[in-house]
Amino acid sequence: MKTRRPSLLLLQSPILLLVGALGVLMPALVQGYTPFDTRIETTHRQLTWEDFQGAGKTQGRWGNGWNAHIVTTLRLNHFEIVTSQTAEGSWTARAPSAEAFAVMDKTLSGSASVAKEDRVLAHEQLHFDLAETWARRLSAELREVQAQSDRESLARLDLKAQFSRLQAAYWEELLAMQEVYDDETVHGTRKKNQKEWSRKITTWFDEAGKALDATPR
Repeated sequence: MKTRRPSLLLLQSPILLLVGALGVLMPALVQGYTPFDTRIETTHRQLTWEDFQGAGKTQGRWGNGWNAHIVTTLRLNHFEIVTSQTAEGSWTARAPSAEAFAVMDKTLSGSASVAKEDRVLAHEQLHFDLAETWARRLSAELREVQAQSDRESLARLDLKAQFSRLQAAYWEELLAMQEVYDDETVHGTRKKNQKEWSRKITTWFDEAGKALDATPR
């Protein structure tokens, strides 16, 4: 089997504007990959109110507006495409180092002073956990994808096309799930439903992490 040197690939990464307590969801797109600036961004972790540096109140569909919101992004890393050729001459392209991850924009995420309660922060944290769960699921699937063709260039193009389709599908799924989460918990104000969603998201999060760890790189 013949193996060629890998190349770097950049794809469009969807920004997810995930607005929590008394808020809305708004999708947008960003071109390519943007390096982290830790002053304004953070990858997935446990959040504090200090992470919410933006404005905390605006007019919206919930009467007087929302009190807290989180803005997160699904990003892809600078992964490598590896190609190999069989004895019969066909080419296979894959990206075993591909990874998607959730990023919070601290300057666009905000809270009003009246919203800084533990229960509200917990609701926003679960929005972030959901985004990271979908990022982990996407990462695991991207690493399994292979494209084949009788030409190396076509194998690379097919892999990129498959990645783009998967990325778009996961993005739409995540947007829908974030909206269901807010609707069923009424943005965290229904305690029973919020507790049930906390259990579900924690389970999904852990399962996605275990599946990703088991994926060959």
